[in-house]
Amino acid sequence: MFKLRRYLAGHYVECVLAPLFKGLEALLQLLVPLVMAQVIDVGIASRDAGYVLGHGALLVGVGVFAWAISVTAQYFCSKLASAFGTAMRDDLFRHVLSLSREDVERIGRASLVTRITNDSQQVQDGLNMFFRLILRSPFVTFGTVIAAFLVDGLEGAALLVAVIVSGAIVMGFIRVTTGRYRQIQRGLDEVQLRVSENLEGARVLRAFRREDSERATFAEATGTVRARQVSTGDVSALVNPLTYAAINCGLIALLWIGGGQVSVGHLTQGQLVALVSYVSQALVELLKLTNLIML
Repeated sequence: MFKLRRYLAGHYVECVLAPLFKGLEALLQLLVPLVMAQVIDVGIASRDAGYVLGHGALLVGVGVFAWAISVTAQYFCSKLASAFGTAMRDDLFRHVLSLSREDVERIGRASLVTRITNDSQQVQDGLNMFFRLILRSPFVTFGTVIAAFLVDGLEGAALLVAVIVSGAIVMGFIRVTTGRYRQIQRGLDEVQLRVSENLEGARVLRAFRREDSERATFAEATGTVRARQVSTGDVSALVNPLTYAAINCGLIALLWIGGGQVSVGHLTQGQLVALVSYVSQALVELLKLTNLIML
């Protein structure tokens, strides 16, 4: 925690503004379906062109304002993540230089190089995605559920069940793939080790005619990493379709219930369209959250 504060020293303004702008963007996104519901129930139902055009202009204005907020938020998120990554790599490189020869041999030069390059970039990208998505996705997801409950309790319950099932799918994916990603990381260390050894011992390898043997060893190491990545990718590829299926099942239930509610007059057509829009928003945010977890 101390190092985290030190890495972010001088960037506390970005730490506040980045999530603030993302939250404001999410709030505007949740208001759009409600405006659309009014357009359908009032403007289109009464054939009031002025009302429709006025609210259409309002939606355009909200969209432009949300775009400006999104760009501003992205700027602060990227600036914050870049500053964090730079400070972390500097600190990590300084620490590696202070290690004894025994520590370097125990940890492995390949592992140290991977930590400074690939892993540091992954942490930086993860922090960037955290401020861009993980502070926004739960807000939008649960905001859509709350908004759906405000429109109609039964519809909100259907959306809530779909979100819970999708969340369970994501958590199950995490449990299955965590060990696989650890194996991939160890494989990357092995590939990095082979590369560094071949570069340092190129003359010796040529002198003893070991090129073919080293090529075979390197091909085996990279092949293992590739096989692990492909198998993990196969598992990861199931997450989005399963999430789509869960949310769309919730959408079917919502339309089934909503159709009956509209028929008896307990729900307007505009409100039903707003609920469908909220389902779509929840689906998009869950997919974004899944991709962030994968990263």
